[in-house]
Amino acid sequence: MENLHKFLVANKVKNILAVFAHPDDESFVSGGLFQELQKLNIQANLICLTKGGRGLNPHRRGNLKEIRTGELEKAVKILGIDNCQLWDFPDADLKSTKDKWLTVLKNEVEKIKPDLILTFDPSGITGHPDHIVSCIETLDAVKKLKNPPIVIWRVPDEQEKLYFKNNKALMFACVPNLVLNYGLTESLNKIKAIFSHASQMKSLRFKLQILEWFLFDHKEFYYKVNLNQKYKYKFVYYRIDKDS
Repeated sequence: MENLHKFLVANKVKNILAVFAHPDDESFVSGGLFQELQKLNIQANLICLTKGGRGLNPHRRGNLKEIRTGELEKAVKILGIDNCQLWDFPDADLKSTKDKWLTVLKNEVEKIKPDLILTFDPSGITGHPDHIVSCIETLDAVKKLKNPPIVIWRVPDEQEKLYFKNNKALMFACVPNLVLNYGLTESLNKIKAIFSHASQMKSLRFKLQILEWFLFDHKEFYYKVNLNQKYKYKFVYYRIDKDS
């Protein structure tokens, strides 16, 4: 498995665009990588397609979209993300609205001209349909570019596979060919960024689970996409947690 740090250096990557569906995806999925980009002086651009309006709001306080906007701003600072765009396409409905957000995304890709694009793999890790459609449609858009950038997908690790074992889309998870190793400081910052999404911390048990996952596990696994290959995927049943 290739070292992601060396991969980025060897490919002279200077500008990355991450495309995720919800506020908190950036921290859970690639909190380590964003910090690595900062070290390598690689510009990190983040597009978050929704404001997460279908997420948790256990205390029913305020406007959830506004709450999650503020939480994302905190996480972006912690992780050292250079540019963040928070869009407001409908949460849990990116599949049926893909024609709208894809048009905007294609325009942004043309403006940013990233050397590399990062998003989920076809499993979506959790199986959330917004994650899966972000993966598939972003890849399709990249393939149509005259000079397409490198595409990498974050793939589920063994802990995530166990936790999301009911995700039937895990059968489409890619075998990683890139690994990012980072230290305790980066792990602590990743946890801090995750905890900044306070509205989504559904219980003390969940917070302890996050500590167990990330405090001692200093790796993220990725897959370099072959743009000439067709990848299988399937939208599966996913229960949308809504408590607002």
